[in-house]
Amino acid sequence: MAEIYRGGVQSIGRGQFEAADSIGLSTFDKLAFVIFPQALRRCLPAMGNQFVILLKTSSLISVIGLAEVVRRANEPPAPAATRAPPEAARAPEAKPAPLPSPARGRARCPRID
Repeated sequence: MAEIYRGGVQSIGRGQFEAADSIGLSTFDKLAFVIFPQALRRCLPAMGNQFVILLKTSSLISVIGLAEVVRRANEPPAPAATRAPPEAARAPEAKPAPLPSPARGRARCPRID
């Protein structure tokens, strides 16, 4: 991304820098109000391309991850010594609390008058 911004700033003509100098702008004002707005307009297409590349590569990773999960599902189970203990061997307090049922209706908020 830094290379995109650098290219955008370098693509601005020398005359724009000189024009900002001629009206007495400070270096910060010159960059903030003259150079960067023009550079941003020139950088937007390249930044869009980078966004598309990011989406495509992340999708590729998810497909590879799915293939690994499917491959693991088709492997034989691990030996009994490496398996987790059965549910009955766990402490009763380790079980999660039940979630509220939607059949009970909405929770009522106290009315403030």
